[in-house]
Amino acid sequence: MYRLYAALLLLQLICLPVAQAQLLPEAGTSADAVNEDTLQRYLQLSFDLSFNQPDQALLYGRKALAISRLLQLPDEEAQALENVGYVYFDRSALDTAEIYFSKALRISKSTGNAKGQSDGLNALGQVYFRWQAYAKALNHYMQALRILQQEGIIPGRAGVYNNIALVYKNLGDYPKATENLLKALELNEESGDKRKVSLNLSNLGLFYKEMNSLPQALEALQKALAIAREIDNNQMAALALLNLGLVHKMMGDQQDTLYYTQAWSELTEAAKLSEKTGNSRYKATAYNNLSNIALARKKVLLSRELINRSISLKKEAEDNQSLTYGYIQKAAIAQESGMLPEALLYARKAVQYANRYGHLVSRKDALARYAAILAESKQYAKAYQVLLQFKAVSDSLLNEQKARSVAQAEVAYETDKKQHEIERLEQEKQGQQQRAMYFMLACLLIGAGGAFFILLQRKRLLLKRQENALQQLTLQKNILEQVHLKEKLESYTRQLIKSNEAVLQLQEQLALTNHPAAADNNASINELISLKVLREDDWEHFKHLFNTVYPSFFLSLKIKHPTFSANDIRLAAMFRLGLNTREMAGALGVETESVKKARYRLRKKLVLHPEQDMHAYFSAL
Repeated sequence: MYRLYAALLLLQLICLPVAQAQLLPEAGTSADAVNEDTLQRYLQLSFDLSFNQPDQALLYGRKALAISRLLQLPDEEAQALENVGYVYFDRSALDTAEIYFSKALRISKSTGNAKGQSDGLNALGQVYFRWQAYAKALNHYMQALRILQQEGIIPGRAGVYNNIALVYKNLGDYPKATENLLKALELNEESGDKRKVSLNLSNLGLFYKEMNSLPQALEALQKALAIAREIDNNQMAALALLNLGLVHKMMGDQQDTLYYTQAWSELTEAAKLSEKTGNSRYKATAYNNLSNIALARKKVLLSRELINRSISLKKEAEDNQSLTYGYIQKAAIAQESGMLPEALLYARKAVQYANRYGHLVSRKDALARYAAILAESKQYAKAYQVLLQFKAVSDSLLNEQKARSVAQAEVAYETDKKQHEIERLEQEKQGQQQRAMYFMLACLLIGAGGAFFILLQRKRLLLKRQENALQQLTLQKNILEQVHLKEKLESYTRQLIKSNEAVLQLQEQLALTNHPAAADNNASINELISLKVLREDDWEHFKHLFNTVYPSFFLSLKIKHPTFSANDIRLAAMFRLGLNTREMAGALGVETESVKKARYRLRKKLVLHPEQDMHAYFSAL
């Protein structure tokens, strides 16, 4: 039955139309062309064409699958399954992609192909990543990396490190994301793969942008663009230009609107190159951001035209997740034009897409826009209800469940390696002790007194070395766990800052709408404006994480400064973390002016000289 199925697939392959045969004339259309050389060409074509000609990639992937089954080459069959799976993956048909990737992994396991197993795990990890099952994605990536390390396989490691970096990026842990991305970059530079180097640098620039390290972001992206142009790769050049445009747009938003001109030029070129490569997603993203710039320049008609193009491309690419931001932008354009009913319509649509396809961040952004438009429309009761949803989503972003799962997955991976080494050394130590004892008895029996003591000293020295190595590994394990706890605290603090800043901005916007003091709405609005952002449960969770990293800090602070108020203690903790004034305001959910006044009062309580640094003072406790 298996051979009959393979023969039928081969018959379909042989009878392909002449037009298709012309795409690969050397393969021919006869049965003589069905060999391993043809199979390898089809595999390569299915991989190369997947970036800009997915239909052709799918065609050649299926051809390769048929031939590999006919020739009974399981490793090549697994590769063909993966190539087909990636076409479906790029089309967001994730259920189908998972089926193909799982089949490929099963075949690689049955043949003992380590590289194939790693590739299959990595591919499945990408599916789970798109499903936002980050712990499961990271678990698959770690398994893939472990196989490559155990087998001493270098190719493929960079891609896994890159994917691990993306998990941390989506969790908001940019330092950890950057650390893994730099590992990927180093490996790709060593291998001389300039396309991947350009890709890593583009991602690195994006990470620096998210950390607000704009000079570093520009440096990485300009290098990425230079390499892409050097190798004449329009796909990578478009990505670098797209990210450069995003950085300059951010600089225009934050610093000087003159940067919008540079961003406009880069995004326009990115759109043109994306047109050449047939990458609808890059082109849609470029148009979306061009629309944002046009709106910032009060060019409403142009902004509307650009966002309509972007939405059309996103629908064509079936990119439902990013459609949320398309409708958020349409709502903003209508709001700017004073067309509030239309703005509400698009804002509701954005919320619907975010709820169905998006992640928590897009839901938060959609709800923020919806609440602001409702407030401007004087629908205060609804605005208040939407803001409560917004706050609930913001709280969910701070939910430690995902971060804890990721932490456990990684620590399990890292400490497992250390634990294996510790157990190995323990076994060797026990073995050495037993051998030393047996040897001692033997020496006593044969009366080799002098030789016995010399060799005994050697055994003792060897045991001492084993003990030192064991202590060193235990110390490394403890350091690793401590570093991870610190990163967990920093990640939670960053999430807290982002969430609170968004809530404060939204409250300010609603407070500025000059709502009427109607009896039905007044209580809700007052509650809305006076909403305490850093709630007690937020502080308790922060304090718990803080204590795991700095266990004696609060006790030492209480002993040395028994008159400190609760707010003084919170501010001291912020100084211990080295946060600046803006970050403290975000973490505490207050205005920057409030932090400045509190800092001044605290300095007076401590009787510090102006040149004394408060971070250094609290770090010394």
